[in-house]
Order: sequence, then C-alpha cells, then structure tokens
Amino acid sequence: MAACARGFPQEMLDEEMRKIAYSVQKLEARLAGSPWLAGGDYTLADICNFAIANGMQNGFAELVNAKDTPHLVAWIQRINERPACKRMFAKQPSSGPTAGAISTIGRRPRHCGRPRDALSVSAQTHDGRPA
Repeated sequence: MAACARGFPQEMLDEEMRKIAYSVQKLEARLAGSPWLAGGDYTLADICNFAIANGMQNGFAELVNAKDTPHLVAWIQRINERPACKRMFAKQPSSGPTAGAISTIGRRPRHCGRPRDALSVSAQTHDGRPA
C-alpha cells in the first residue's frame, strides 16, 4: 500500500492494515464454525459487526473475498438478504447494500491528504447542515 503524499506515516498505515487483517481472520474463523457470530441465532453481535464489515468485500477486496474469506462473505450476503436490512438500505438516499453513509465504513477513505474530523461529520443533520 502506497503512502499518501501528505497524511499518515506508512508505518502507521501498515500497522492499521495488519489489525484489520487480523480482525477479518478472526471473523472468518468464527463463521467457519457457526452461521452467526454468537452461535446458531442471529444476534446483536451480528448486527454490530455487520455495521463495520459490510462493504469490506468492495473496499478491502484483498482481505475480504470469496476465495480467502468465504464464510465472512456468505455471512455479509445473508445479512444483506434479511428483510429488515433490505428495508434499511432502501431508505438510504442511494439504495443498495453498498450505498449510503452506513456502508462507507468498509471503503477506503478518499481524503488521503489529511485525517477526517469525525466530530465535524457526526455533528451534521441528515441533510448535511451543521447540527
């Protein structure tokens, strides 16, 4: 992974990618033995982790893909097929499981030159005006 011209040091980026890869492998290992994270039933553990993992198969395809993480990819697909999930994404400005603000978590940021201020993003109303 190439470093940004102005941004985070390469060592920091490499360490964070190592942590992401470790977490992806932990999810894959857990889902290899069970259809859901907490066992046989869909639970809050699945909901919380899905909020982070959904879209990673697009933004981090070198880590999350059908060849290397088939159980994680199948889990993401199962959740995206749930009626409540479909309804939630249908209410997004751009519908679909990889559109809207929720699924941007799994994508690499486009603001490579500087870190984003999470508070300034979260302190906005749904139409982008300051809160």
